[in-house]
Amino acid sequence: MSVPGGSLSGWVAQQLMRRRLVAPAIAFVYAHKPLGFVGAQLLLLLQPLLDLLFPRQWLEEGVALLADCEGLDALIHRLEACQAHSPTPGGITGGGEV
Repeated sequence: MSVPGGSLSGWVAQQLMRRRLVAPAIAFVYAHKPLGFVGAQLLLLLQPLLDLLFPRQWLEEGVALLADCEGLDALIHRLEACQAHSPTPGGITGGGEV
């Protein structure tokens, strides 16, 4: 299994957009942003086990993404850009009469 385009954050954003989970993902990242460093350390601690399940490149990119607040900010901006460019489901415009 490989990450298309070579970027884990890009692949994650694309999968979330495809599943229409961009808004909950943005809220989740904002809420857990202070715990990013702890998550990165947890990935490093569990790396021997996770190497059996996931490619090492994914783990390295995940650690780099979580350990740096700027990486999480870049992910948030990418998700917000995906949300702004995605069409609304069912043709609903969001504003109007009920």
